Amino acid sequence: MSDPVATSRAFGRGVMAVREARGISLLELSEECGLAASTLSHIEYEKGGVTLTTAIIISRQLGVGVDKLIEIGEKTPPKKSRARR
Repeated sequence: MSDPVATSRAFGRGVMAVREARGISLLELSEECGLAASTLSHIEYEKGGVTLTTAIIISRQLGVGVDKLIEIGEKTPPKKSRARR
């Protein structure tokens, strides 16, 4: 994948897929990574790009390489954001 926006989006979908498969909450992963929950949410729901440093922090916490998270995300359909209540 050569489009950086598409790669960033695939990474976010991969993070969400792995996190949910492991039963880890967004809040839990964000705290373990030292990130704001809103930052992780924006990455997962494809609302913003991700820096290489942040991608590495998340991938290390999940124990899955950045490249693998992108690969997983490429195979995962996007989810719609939850409606605000």
